[in-house]
Amino acid sequence: MERYYSLSEDVLEVLNTYVSKFLATTVRLNIVFIGDSKLKKLIKIKKYNDEDRFITGNDIKIIINKSIWDLIEKDDQKAVEVLIKEEFDAISVNLETGKIKVDKPRFNTNKNLIEKYGYDIVSRAKELEELALSQAEDKANDAEVDISI
Repeated sequence: MERYYSLSEDVLEVLNTYVSKFLATTVRLNIVFIGDSKLKKLIKIKKYNDEDRFITGNDIKIIINKSIWDLIEKDDQKAVEVLIKEEFDAISVNLETGKIKVDKPRFNTNKNLIEKYGYDIVSRAKELEELALSQAEDKANDAEVDISI
């Protein structure tokens, strides 16, 4: 399997719904969605540097590990939403300058997320993400085992 891949229309539709729901800004952002089979978590958001932003016209990229998404979603769809919301909370846009900033989310200080969903749901989402990552790594390691003699 390729490391980077295009996401399905269904996943893009869900992600666009989350963008509309969680990313409230009056500045129009050009977003690129990509899949990454080696991403060590469900979602990661990166902003383009000024040069790449000029060349591509894109502002941020949202990177998803669909394998982890599927493993988490199997147990709890709300956990996927919580983890995505957590990443989106890290995006801020200076309305005067148009500058985009992506902070690293800090689980222990993200008060809004815990207030909205409750500690138990957020904690469960984090546990499911860690479990899914561990399972994905085990699966990848099993596929790499060479049994030749």
